[in-house]
Amino acid sequence: MLALALLLPWWVRASWDAQQHQSHLKPVESGTSILEGWHKFNLPNAGDFKFQVASPHATFGAKRSGEDVLVLVAARDLYIGCHDFGDYLSPTFETIFVYDKEFADIWDLESLVTKATNDQTLGAYLFVGNQAVGENSARKLGLKYIQTVASIKPLFMFSVNCDLHPIPKDHAMHQSFEYIANNMANTMAKEKRLREDKTSSSQGSFSVSRGTKLLPDIKPIFAMNTIIWETFRSKEHLRDALWHGLDSHNWHKGVLLTQSPKPKILVERNQSWLNELDDFVEAHAMIFDVQKLSEAEGDYFMGDSLPAEAHGIGLIADKYGWCLRRHNEMYMHFDLVPQKEGLNEEKFDPIRAKMDHMFLLNMELASRRRNPMIGWRIYRAYREKGFKVSGYWGPGFLAYMGRRHMVPPSLNHTKVTDEFAQRWIKSAMEMLGYVQIDEETYTAPGAFPSTSQLSVVKDRKHWHIFRNVFFTFNDKKYETQIYSMHPDRYPVTPDYPVERRTIRLPINDDSYFTATSWPFGQEGTAGWPLFHVLQSQCEASVLFRDDPFFTQQWEKPMII
Repeated sequence: MLALALLLPWWVRASWDAQQHQSHLKPVESGTSILEGWHKFNLPNAGDFKFQVASPHATFGAKRSGEDVLVLVAARDLYIGCHDFGDYLSPTFETIFVYDKEFADIWDLESLVTKATNDQTLGAYLFVGNQAVGENSARKLGLKYIQTVASIKPLFMFSVNCDLHPIPKDHAMHQSFEYIANNMANTMAKEKRLREDKTSSSQGSFSVSRGTKLLPDIKPIFAMNTIIWETFRSKEHLRDALWHGLDSHNWHKGVLLTQSPKPKILVERNQSWLNELDDFVEAHAMIFDVQKLSEAEGDYFMGDSLPAEAHGIGLIADKYGWCLRRHNEMYMHFDLVPQKEGLNEEKFDPIRAKMDHMFLLNMELASRRRNPMIGWRIYRAYREKGFKVSGYWGPGFLAYMGRRHMVPPSLNHTKVTDEFAQRWIKSAMEMLGYVQIDEETYTAPGAFPSTSQLSVVKDRKHWHIFRNVFFTFNDKKYETQIYSMHPDRYPVTPDYPVERRTIRLPINDDSYFTATSWPFGQEGTAGWPLFHVLQSQCEASVLFRDDPFFTQQWEKPMII
């Protein structure tokens, strides 16, 4: 048996080893230290975690950090763009890394942590999961660490996705991660004191920016983010850099591009320049008031996917009478270049031999965070708690962002029974709204509006704008293509007959991939409208049954 295992490709051996290990997992009882054994994240689709290693001189929260902050590093729904993990370490604070074990092994994070010295970190810790770990699972773990492990409890937790980095060092506006984390915590502490000072708060003697206007600001701050940039045209300034996300109150257009100076009153008071945030919050790099996060824990931790983050956090702040702010003087870089233009060889050379495996993990992470069913469950969970969610997301931006680095090149011309191929098929089907019944069979429970109809065809001439070929199989006799259909025109719901929402793939030892592509098509084809779906659209034509199943009136899907 051992000899046979050694003949398998490395990615099959890695998966097999993980499955053998995981098959014996029995998450320990709640109340047991999170440093011992396996534990459940207790979030939808989130799996289990365990403590792996710590840096040699780590004290597990027995030393106070310089600015009372714990740094937490994880991922939301992208792994490509994650690199330079050592940048998140500092002798002024503790850092917790939370990833699935396969990803941690690819980057050898255990070695990074165990070799970290006192000069590099106050304490570094690695926790691993038995499947893809999202940012909210990691935040819940970080909160648990503070609550149950740290003897000196930090006031703030700075949670950062690993595809966010400091602005490049050769840029004039570069700030180190250590500088960013400590300044975010220092600002939170100052603002916390101001808001708790009854004399100060009653006079409204501190301000928040709404565009070019300053307004009195007296609400307690729940959390605060940084400005996020995607690309830079100049190394001298940020005026023509590409802004990421919603430009709250036209800060970029109305303030930065006009080179408006920092308000004199904030300079005189030695206050940071904060911006008022709207309902949608970019939470890729977010610092939390730990006490408030603990208080709101029951409402905050709905799941790892949107709207559990960008839409939900504003609702929670409103419920508790808190506010959310952006620090306009702290900048981070959302490294989407690998997704758009290809991998940076200098940064990714150490793992280039394992890049196909990286692509697979990227796909698995994204499919678990952004599939229609999990998005719908989270949306309904908010509704059941009385929150009026403004929208929910299916696969969202992944429909156009992810295709370059979620289709491993080695899949083409490989057997579809290969373990590596099987995992990718399962993830691709899950992202389209289908769950696996057996090796060959997938069915769609139904989720409005992002579950696509799939069709099997054997003649390419039937292709048209509402379809997208993403699997092409060949079993030496004939070629079979699997099409994903336009989800808004041909949605799959539980009311459809089983045969309408069940598909059998030609998976056997004689079948090969002759081509693989992204489950979603180019602009104008299947999958393109899978972005933001407004709450009104979700509720309009839907008759709810037991969550998350429902029925809706719609035109019948096309049958080929």
